Amino acid sequence: MPKKGLMENKNSGNNLFVQLQMLENQLTALERSYGVTEADRKGRAPLPGQPAAAPGAPAGNTAVQAPNAIEEMRQLLLRIKEESSATLCESVLKEKEVSDIKKEVDDARDHITALEHKMQEKEQSAAAERAPGPFSNGQVKANLPLTAQEDRAHNVLEGERQEFRAHYDALEKDFEATEKRLLDEIRDLRENDTKRELELEKMKTELELALERKQAAESKASSLTIEMMELNVYNKSAAAAIRDKDLEISDLKDALEKARAEALKNGHKP
Repeated sequence: MPKKGLMENKNSGNNLFVQLQMLENQLTALERSYGVTEADRKGRAPLPGQPAAAPGAPAGNTAVQAPNAIEEMRQLLLRIKEESSATLCESVLKEKEVSDIKKEVDDARDHITALEHKMQEKEQSAAAERAPGPFSNGQVKANLPLTAQEDRAHNVLEGERQEFRAHYDALEKDFEATEKRLLDEIRDLRENDTKRELELEKMKTELELALERKQAAESKASSLTIEMMELNVYNKSAAAAIRDKDLEISDLKDALEKARAEALKNGHKP
């Protein structure tokens, strides 16, 4: 696999880890907005499927615990981070394996090419030696022992070439099968990365909704606080007005009693 494939996989992994870190920071910020500390999170009651805390262990500050949904998102985030790290390492190793096999095939091809050049040089040299040359008596030079030696060398070289050709063909066939297998595995790993990215997008959406709900709840709580303050002021005003009316009624009763007493005193019936 060329260097480009390794770089693409590395960049993809880096982007994924950047998104994971951003989501983790958002989760931490959301928990802090609820007043949850690291100690609170460690002391939080276990979620369904988790082992319970040991007897006597601190239960954490339940007054400021974040919703279980946030803790579930944090655990999902941790799982995705671990799986992504393992997947990235596995994918890089497989791509390196493909690259190493391709280099071995290229080296074998270069060796065969060198052998073929060497054979051509030997054949050209042998042909030059066998070329007829004039002697003083007009006879043709045969030089049979040298020709036989060159034929043996040619046969040895040809056998070596055929052996390397067979080795190269087998190596290339094995490389094609291995490359296909590894590329299929790499494709599967990348598809898993895509699935994890979709999970992250879903988690990001849920986190944004949680933040919006929290802000809406805070806004509503603020409005209710203001309404309660206004109602309290109104109640105090109403209570003061009632007290004033009670005093007026009491004064009126006193005045009536005095008037009745005065009338009786003067011999008038009330």
